[in-house]
Amino acid sequence: MRKDIRERIDRIKRGEVPEGYKKTRLGIIPESWEVKRVKESVRIRNNLRTPISKEVRETIKGEYPYYGPTQIQDYINSYTIEGASVLIGEDGDHFLKYRDKEMTMYVDGKYSVNNHAHVIQERGDCDIKWFMYIFQHRNLFNSITRQGAGRYKLTKDSLEKIYMCVPDRKEQERIIEILEKYDLIIDLMKKKSKYVIKAKKWLMQNLLTGKRRLAGFHSLWEKVLIKDIVLEGSKEKVDDIKAYKKIKIKLNFGGIEFLNTCRKMADTRPFYVRKKGEIIVGKQNYFHGSIAIVDEEFDGTICSNAIMSFLVKENCCDKYFLLYYLSQTDYINKKSFFANGTGQKELSENDFLNFDIRLPELEEQKAIAQVLATADREIELLKKQLEQIKREKKAMMQLLLTGIVRVDEK
Repeated sequence: MRKDIRERIDRIKRGEVPEGYKKTRLGIIPESWEVKRVKESVRIRNNLRTPISKEVRETIKGEYPYYGPTQIQDYINSYTIEGASVLIGEDGDHFLKYRDKEMTMYVDGKYSVNNHAHVIQERGDCDIKWFMYIFQHRNLFNSITRQGAGRYKLTKDSLEKIYMCVPDRKEQERIIEILEKYDLIIDLMKKKSKYVIKAKKWLMQNLLTGKRRLAGFHSLWEKVLIKDIVLEGSKEKVDDIKAYKKIKIKLNFGGIEFLNTCRKMADTRPFYVRKKGEIIVGKQNYFHGSIAIVDEEFDGTICSNAIMSFLVKENCCDKYFLLYYLSQTDYINKKSFFANGTGQKELSENDFLNFDIRLPELEEQKAIAQVLATADREIELLKKQLEQIKREKKAMMQLLLTGIVRVDEK
């Protein structure tokens, strides 16, 4: 970034007005930009909305998308809107998550919209995508009203009164072009991530069941019980749990995370020290993917007896193969769970130990685990790359959509 641009940014942060800029109710913006209310810049076409219940939609399935405020809700056999619109939610708690969630969505073609989204269409001096980007991560808290616990509403009247910056049409289009390139990259990366996740699922369904064999392996698989290949995990009980870091298992096979706090009810349960290499399984949430291996980062942490812990007999089973095997959705769905006192499904430790699995020879187990671990690393890398490009886009939006950096200076 050029030195003069950095100096301008610093001046604006200090509240100073650089040459070619002006102070407005929306902050310091370029002199050539205007500040207008939403109703002066775009048209709100809520008369085009079509509320249709889920029951009715079941009877009119078709090819045309039926949108809610953030995604397609269904496909039906008719449409009420044709052409480009931007949708922004009318109610919900997403207004509180504006930093991470996109508040607006661009739609085009033939479609219908339910009554939970405002339908925004273009007016002469404002490109509809300019509105989309301006409000994509905008804090609207001062314009919304509360509708009961956790429910918020952005009325049409409130939306119309919100002020927004409007540069000339040419500059809007040039900024939009830059941001659309980021969106294209993000979309491609999301598609690639979905493909890799789907490929991993295929690998699990085939390699963990023996439907497909890795080159060089031909021996028969053996059916065993889990209790025959595991040992009991650490039973080192903790008296003063405040002296330790507590952990929980994320759902959907997301690994482990630290707990900042622990509920008083949970604090009354026995807590045990968890050791590196143990497989830990949540009794209540195993069927939601609550299973993980304790790695070096979490060695010496503690969790309650609501989480089972086992060590794998290394001479007959690879712990990573076992983790992947027990993570199969089809495998989990075949297992039965009992309801505890709260009515939640819960996994009995005795039942778990008596689950049967099919094991190939140890070397094949390790080879399969390595293939799946490689897929996991690729998924994690794509996730990090996606988050990075999203951060870059948001940083660019903060500079371009406020005029702090002009599009011809970038």
